[in-house]
Amino acid sequence: MPPLPPGPRRRAAGHELPGGALPPAAAGPTEGVDDLTKLGFLHEPAVLSSLGVRYARGDIYTRTSGILVACNPWRSLPELYTDAKIDEYHAAKGGMALPPHIFEAAAGAFAAMAADDADQSILVSGE
Repeated sequence: MPPLPPGPRRRAAGHELPGGALPPAAAGPTEGVDDLTKLGFLHEPAVLSSLGVRYARGDIYTRTSGILVACNPWRSLPELYTDAKIDEYHAAKGGMALPPHIFEAAAGAFAAMAADDADQSILVSGE
């Protein structure tokens, strides 16, 4: 590897990059994914772009592995909170086979509580 020019450096995947440059994106989707860990490169612009694409489609929930990200839709979405939706996510037992949803977090915590006979917690944070 040739020497790097002087200047600020960032480390990425074990390599120093000159001047704060970002490494090229890995193969993979660039936006609109239901799980942000599927992005080709996980950095702030990619995350915000993906959330924006999903929000524009009406998808207010996105996950980052086991973390649920919710974007306030600033409108009522009663179709997201029906008894049928509750049953659908309860049957999935919190698995990630269904699109991200608050009911997925609840079903996952309930299934883990029942399986492990241990207390579960759900952290809700926002601005």
